[in-house]
Amino acid sequence: MSTRAKIWDSAPFLRLLPPLITGIYLGRIWPCPINVQYAGICASMVLSFCLATKIWIPRYAWRWIPGLSINILLLITGSCLFWHQQIFHRSTWFGHHLQHAKFFSGTPQAIATPGKKSNRIIFTISSVLDSVGHQKPVEGSIIVYIPNTSNLHFLPGDQWLFTAESLQQIRSSKNPGSFDYAEYCARQNIYHQAYLQESQITFISPPAKFHLSRLLAIGQISALRAMREAVPENASGLAMALLIGYRNEVEKSVLQAYTNTGVVHVIAVSGMHLGLIFMLLQKMLIFPDRRFRIFKWFKALLILLIIWLFSGIAGAAASIIRAAFMFSAVLL
Repeated sequence: MSTRAKIWDSAPFLRLLPPLITGIYLGRIWPCPINVQYAGICASMVLSFCLATKIWIPRYAWRWIPGLSINILLLITGSCLFWHQQIFHRSTWFGHHLQHAKFFSGTPQAIATPGKKSNRIIFTISSVLDSVGHQKPVEGSIIVYIPNTSNLHFLPGDQWLFTAESLQQIRSSKNPGSFDYAEYCARQNIYHQAYLQESQITFISPPAKFHLSRLLAIGQISALRAMREAVPENASGLAMALLIGYRNEVEKSVLQAYTNTGVVHVIAVSGMHLGLIFMLLQKMLIFPDRRFRIFKWFKALLILLIIWLFSGIAGAAASIIRAAFMFSAVLL
């Protein structure tokens, strides 16, 4: 067996990633719409051909045929995945109902992000109301800006009603070399924004059942309030970033300085934070687990609960979720 074959055998996914990534890129620049059903039929035919060639070709005389079939299958799969992920291809997207829309109802995805003049909230739209009062379920997300002087409090799970007249499409600045904010939002399936006054938005009702995102948001608000009270004002923003990964109140000059020096990861919550919490909990939670084995499981479950609760309050970023999963596996 050659060295090249050994490398592919030890990491076979390296063969599968290039066609999948290429398919995703082709799905982005594809000039014509892709019908997911037809593409799925083609992919099934390619898979059947792949299996047939693998069975009927004697001694794999033409081994490149099954390999080519699998690559074509992954190429089609990547294009279909990207095309299906775009929300404006769905009939339930609220953007298709803007002509007759008078009001939208939705719920915040997270707590408001403070700014100099307004607070920024991402809403998940759940229904649209026309001039007659008919309500139709829809899906999608928009960015809502509320003045800082408003006394409204937004929590995930709460239902809000706001007018559709101030809704506008997010557009690029068209400055060469500048940051394309519209493209950034489009990658998150967000294409509209609204600047609302307090009189243009109305609270409807709290969540009817348990809402995990709401519980984590309340915990995050409590942690931020505690740090604002305990830490001096000029250092509270940095403390929030270091302890729970909340960067929205860090001064831009400080954040830019961390970025320029290449140590911006210091103010990102990761495995180091969970490691410190894990060791502190191991030392603080003293149970007679050597005598009663049930306490060993109770201690482990309590540590897991605190670790995952902290991960959710810290924003549930990929780095901290990965660390929480690894600590959970080690502890179990």
